[in-house]
Amino acid sequence: MVNALQTALSGMTAFSRSVGTTANNLANVATPEFKRGRTEFQEAQNGGVHTSNSVDSRPGPLIFQQTSQNPVFEEQSNVDMGEEMVNLIQAQREFELNVKVVGTTDAMLGSLLSIRK
Repeated sequence: MVNALQTALSGMTAFSRSVGTTANNLANVATPEFKRGRTEFQEAQNGGVHTSNSVDSRPGPLIFQQTSQNPVFEEQSNVDMGEEMVNLIQAQREFELNVKVVGTTDAMLGSLLSIRK
């Protein structure tokens, strides 16, 4: 049962990081040349989850800008707000599932301790 707690806690930590990455992407959606971050999940040997962050280096759309000297094409952020909102909802649901695992494990340990008395 302790392994279930450790696994759920690592999942909660991983999805918290995912929410942080998504929040950073959404905060910079209007920043020219911003490259979106991605959180990648790997299974740990102990059954938990490890995360790593990477940057999506694909270029953003080009927008024609008129400057004081001559017109230029300016690269915009490569963040897709729709995709980021889906990522945010998914991370929220997965975090909630891990919270339920912690609650269920706590109840199981409580029952076990009350039986043992």
